[in-house]
Amino acid sequence: MTGARIPVPAVLLSFTLALCWSLSEVLVHIPQSSDRTRLSSSIAGGGHSQGGGVYIYPRLKPSVPGLRFRVMELADVPKLRKLNEASLNENYRQCWWEQYILSSTGVSLAVEEHETGEIVAYAVGLMQEKTVAEIVSVAVDWRWRQRGIGSSLIHMCIMKMQDRFNATEVRLYARSISRPWVRDLYFRMGFGRRGLLASYYDDGEDAEILACKICKINARNSSDFLPYPSIPLHPTIG
Repeated sequence: MTGARIPVPAVLLSFTLALCWSLSEVLVHIPQSSDRTRLSSSIAGGGHSQGGGVYIYPRLKPSVPGLRFRVMELADVPKLRKLNEASLNENYRQCWWEQYILSSTGVSLAVEEHETGEIVAYAVGLMQEKTVAEIVSVAVDWRWRQRGIGSSLIHMCIMKMQDRFNATEVRLYARSISRPWVRDLYFRMGFGRRGLLASYYDDGEDAEILACKICKINARNSSDFLPYPSIPLHPTIG
């Protein structure tokens, strides 16, 4: 006695249903925590791959007429706070600025417009460990962006902390989702992801830890790279 034959159309229908079921499982798959992490990383990168973890000297643009790069002074604090509050969600009190401006292990730079005396950008760096420097805060007035000022400030901070304090690594904290153009800038300069701090910012957003090594073999004076005159590290320490 032979077994009953299954009609060919029925076989095809069964195969089609099984295939559709498999595809539906893929399409409606709910990402687990690891999947969400990878998804967040791809979004956070803004479509750009992260740096390799070794500092890359930026291609700096020609100097902007009418601007002066200089060391911060205590008298700058009201102007710095105004720029900070207009540019960033992270705002700092008077004592915060005074602490970094007077620090003997930091680099605090401002960019001043000659005619008005207005501060249009700043960068604050500090040595956190023996050979590890941190870029603490950087801001550029929206009217002066896309001119290479931010890259120049970051570069000056890194070179000054290397020259003065023998820094061999630089790290910073960047928002994980918002302001992706900031992370893209750091990725182009060679920074790579080193970790994630959950709910680091006051509004609950996570912070990505970015870091890069400064190779001694590539160390050069900042005046070799910047289209601006070299400036002293701090009025009291040269």
